[in-house]
Amino acid sequence: MIKKILVSLLLLIMACVLLSACSVNHFVAKDYPDYLQNNIGRITGIELNRQAAYTISENTFAHRVEFRSFRAGNRHLWIVEFGKILDMTLKSADYSSLFTPNNASELKVNFDLQRYEFKNFQAYLTLKIDVVDGETNVLSKSYNAVGKNQAAKVIFTRSLGMKNAIQQSTKLAIDELLSEFCKDLKIKNIAIVQSI
Repeated sequence: MIKKILVSLLLLIMACVLLSACSVNHFVAKDYPDYLQNNIGRITGIELNRQAAYTISENTFAHRVEFRSFRAGNRHLWIVEFGKILDMTLKSADYSSLFTPNNASELKVNFDLQRYEFKNFQAYLTLKIDVVDGETNVLSKSYNAVGKNQAAKVIFTRSLGMKNAIQQSTKLAIDELLSEFCKDLKIKNIAIVQSI
Protein backbone atom coordinates (compact mmCIF):
# COMPACT_ATOMS: atom_id res chain seq x y z
CA MET A 1 0.00 0.00 0.00
CA ILE A 2 2.77 2.45 0.94
CA LYS A 3 4.71 1.38 -2.13
CA LYS A 4 1.70 2.18 -4.37
CA ILE A 5 1.31 5.61 -2.76
CA LEU A 6 5.02 6.38 -3.22
CA VAL A 7 4.95 5.24 -6.85
CA SER A 8 1.82 7.35 -7.50
CA LEU A 9 3.41 10.36 -5.82
CA LEU A 10 6.60 9.91 -7.86
CA LEU A 11 4.59 9.64 -11.09
CA LEU A 12 2.65 12.79 -10.20
CA ILE A 13 5.87 14.70 -9.53
CA MET A 14 7.38 13.49 -12.81
CA ALA A 15 4.24 14.51 -14.71
CA CYS A 16 4.38 17.99 -13.17
CA VAL A 17 8.06 18.35 -14.06
CA LEU A 18 7.44 17.21 -17.64
CA LEU A 19 4.48 19.55 -18.05
CA SER A 20 6.43 22.54 -16.75
CA ALA A 21 9.44 21.62 -18.89
CA CYS A 22 7.23 21.51 -21.97
CA SER A 23 5.45 24.75 -21.16
CA VAL A 24 5.66 27.43 -23.84
CA ASN A 25 5.53 31.02 -22.59
CA HIS A 26 3.91 33.64 -24.83
CA PHE A 27 4.51 37.31 -23.96
CA VAL A 28 1.54 39.04 -25.59
CA ALA A 29 3.12 42.52 -25.50
CA LYS A 30 6.28 41.36 -27.27
CA ASP A 31 4.93 41.65 -30.80
CA TYR A 32 2.06 44.02 -30.00
CA PRO A 33 3.73 46.80 -32.08
CA ASP A 34 3.38 44.54 -35.14
CA TYR A 35 -0.29 43.98 -34.29
CA LEU A 36 -0.81 47.76 -34.00
CA GLN A 37 0.97 48.40 -37.30
CA ASN A 38 -1.42 46.02 -39.04
CA ASN A 39 -4.51 47.52 -37.36
CA ILE A 40 -4.06 51.28 -37.86
CA GLY A 41 -7.00 53.54 -38.54
CA ARG A 42 -9.74 51.99 -36.48
CA ILE A 43 -10.21 55.15 -34.43
CA THR A 44 -11.15 58.32 -36.29
CA GLY A 45 -12.96 61.56 -35.59
CA ILE A 46 -11.54 62.30 -32.13
CA GLU A 47 -9.55 65.44 -31.49
CA LEU A 48 -8.54 67.19 -28.29
CA ASN A 49 -8.47 70.98 -28.16
CA ARG A 50 -4.82 70.46 -27.23
CA GLN A 51 -2.59 67.44 -26.79
CA ALA A 52 -2.68 65.82 -23.35
CA ALA A 53 0.35 64.53 -21.48
CA TYR A 54 -0.34 61.08 -20.13
CA THR A 55 1.06 58.99 -17.32
CA ILE A 56 0.43 55.39 -16.44
CA SER A 57 0.39 54.47 -12.76
CA GLU A 58 3.12 52.24 -11.35
CA ASN A 59 0.75 49.41 -10.49
CA THR A 60 -0.57 49.51 -14.06
CA PHE A 61 2.94 49.29 -15.52
CA ALA A 62 3.78 46.46 -13.12
CA HIS A 63 0.57 44.57 -13.94
CA ARG A 64 1.08 41.05 -15.23
CA VAL A 65 -1.47 38.29 -15.59
CA GLU A 66 -0.71 34.71 -16.64
CA PHE A 67 -3.19 32.10 -17.72
CA ARG A 68 -3.63 28.92 -19.72
CA SER A 69 -6.44 28.03 -22.09
CA PHE A 70 -7.70 24.51 -22.60
CA ARG A 71 -8.88 25.43 -26.11
CA ALA A 72 -5.46 26.84 -27.09
CA GLY A 73 -3.57 23.97 -25.45
CA ASN A 74 -2.75 23.76 -21.75
CA ARG A 75 1.01 23.67 -22.26
CA HIS A 76 0.89 27.28 -23.50
CA LEU A 77 1.19 30.03 -20.87
CA TRP A 78 -0.13 33.42 -21.96
CA ILE A 79 1.45 36.41 -20.22
CA VAL A 80 -0.27 39.79 -20.54
CA GLU A 81 1.50 42.94 -19.32
CA PHE A 82 -1.33 45.42 -19.66
CA GLY A 83 0.67 48.57 -18.84
CA LYS A 84 3.03 47.94 -21.75
CA ILE A 85 0.10 47.27 -24.08
CA LEU A 86 -1.68 50.46 -22.99
CA ASP A 87 1.48 52.55 -23.41
CA MET A 88 2.09 51.20 -26.93
CA THR A 89 -1.58 51.82 -27.81
CA LEU A 90 -1.45 55.44 -26.66
CA LYS A 91 1.72 55.97 -28.73
CA SER A 92 0.21 54.29 -31.80
CA ALA A 93 -0.95 56.16 -34.90
CA ASP A 94 -4.56 55.93 -33.67
CA TYR A 95 -3.87 57.98 -30.53
CA SER A 96 -0.57 59.82 -31.02
CA SER A 97 -2.39 63.04 -31.99
CA LEU A 98 -4.27 62.98 -28.67
CA PHE A 99 -1.69 61.88 -26.14
CA THR A 100 1.96 62.52 -25.51
CA PRO A 101 4.22 61.07 -22.82
CA ASN A 102 5.77 64.56 -22.62
CA ASN A 103 4.94 66.39 -19.36
CA ALA A 104 5.03 69.86 -20.97
CA SER A 105 1.26 69.99 -21.51
CA GLU A 106 -1.04 71.64 -18.95
CA LEU A 107 -3.63 68.95 -19.66
CA LYS A 108 -2.56 65.77 -17.82
CA VAL A 109 -4.24 62.38 -18.00
CA ASN A 110 -3.38 59.51 -15.65
CA PHE A 111 -4.39 55.92 -16.37
CA ASP A 112 -4.75 53.49 -13.46
CA LEU A 113 -5.75 49.87 -14.10
CA GLN A 114 -8.46 48.56 -11.79
CA ARG A 115 -9.10 45.23 -13.52
CA TYR A 116 -7.88 43.25 -16.50
CA GLU A 117 -8.92 39.70 -17.29
CA PHE A 118 -9.00 37.59 -20.39
CA LYS A 119 -11.66 34.94 -20.01
CA ASN A 120 -14.38 33.47 -22.18
CA PHE A 121 -12.20 34.48 -25.15
CA GLN A 122 -12.45 38.22 -24.46
CA ALA A 123 -10.81 40.99 -22.47
CA TYR A 124 -12.54 42.57 -19.47
CA LEU A 125 -11.13 45.96 -18.57
CA THR A 126 -11.70 48.59 -15.90
CA LEU A 127 -9.48 51.65 -16.07
CA LYS A 128 -9.64 54.70 -13.80
CA ILE A 129 -8.79 57.90 -15.65
CA ASP A 130 -7.97 61.18 -13.93
CA VAL A 131 -7.66 64.44 -15.86
CA VAL A 132 -6.06 67.61 -14.50
CA ASP A 133 -6.06 70.87 -16.46
CA GLY A 134 -3.41 73.09 -14.90
CA GLU A 135 -4.36 72.91 -11.22
CA THR A 136 -7.99 71.95 -11.77
CA ASN A 137 -9.28 68.38 -11.51
CA VAL A 138 -11.48 68.04 -14.57
CA LEU A 139 -12.44 64.38 -14.46
CA SER A 140 -11.97 61.30 -12.30
CA LYS A 141 -13.89 58.27 -13.47
CA SER A 142 -13.63 54.50 -13.83
CA TYR A 143 -14.50 53.12 -17.25
CA ASN A 144 -15.46 49.54 -18.05
CA ALA A 145 -15.19 47.80 -21.39
CA VAL A 146 -15.36 44.28 -22.76
CA GLY A 147 -13.43 43.46 -25.92
CA LYS A 148 -15.03 41.57 -28.77
CA ASN A 149 -15.24 37.82 -28.24
CA GLN A 150 -12.56 35.89 -30.13
CA ALA A 151 -13.86 32.35 -29.55
CA ALA A 152 -14.01 31.33 -33.22
CA LYS A 153 -10.41 32.39 -33.80
CA VAL A 154 -9.14 30.34 -30.85
CA ILE A 155 -11.35 27.30 -31.43
CA PHE A 156 -10.32 26.97 -35.08
CA THR A 157 -6.63 27.92 -34.78
CA ARG A 158 -5.89 26.94 -31.17
CA SER A 159 -2.54 28.31 -30.00
CA LEU A 160 -1.77 29.82 -33.43
CA GLY A 161 -4.53 32.40 -33.04
CA MET A 162 -4.56 32.85 -29.28
CA LYS A 163 -2.02 35.69 -29.07
CA ASN A 164 -3.83 37.65 -31.78
CA ALA A 165 -7.15 36.97 -30.03
CA ILE A 166 -5.80 38.45 -26.78
CA GLN A 167 -4.26 41.43 -28.59
CA GLN A 168 -7.38 42.17 -30.62
CA SER A 169 -9.91 41.84 -27.82
CA THR A 170 -7.69 43.93 -25.51
CA LYS A 171 -7.22 46.67 -28.14
CA LEU A 172 -10.96 46.75 -28.87
CA ALA A 173 -11.67 47.09 -25.13
CA ILE A 174 -9.16 49.96 -24.89
CA ASP A 175 -10.73 51.64 -27.96
CA GLU A 176 -14.23 51.36 -26.51
CA LEU A 177 -13.09 52.71 -23.17
CA LEU A 178 -11.17 55.63 -24.71
CA SER A 179 -14.08 56.57 -26.95
CA GLU A 180 -16.30 56.85 -23.84
CA PHE A 181 -13.57 58.88 -22.15
CA CYS A 182 -13.35 61.27 -25.12
CA LYS A 183 -17.14 61.72 -25.11
CA ASP A 184 -16.86 62.80 -21.46
CA LEU A 185 -14.11 65.26 -22.42
CA LYS A 186 -16.39 66.66 -25.12
CA ILE A 187 -19.01 67.40 -22.50
CA LYS A 188 -16.33 69.35 -20.62
CA ASN A 189 -15.32 71.22 -23.82
CA ILE A 190 -11.85 69.63 -23.88
CA ALA A 191 -12.40 67.28 -26.82
CA ILE A 192 -13.96 67.56 -30.22
CA VAL A 193 -15.60 64.26 -31.04
CA GLN A 194 -16.83 64.16 -34.63
CA SER A 195 -17.59 60.45 -34.89
CA ILE A 196 -16.26 57.34 -33.24
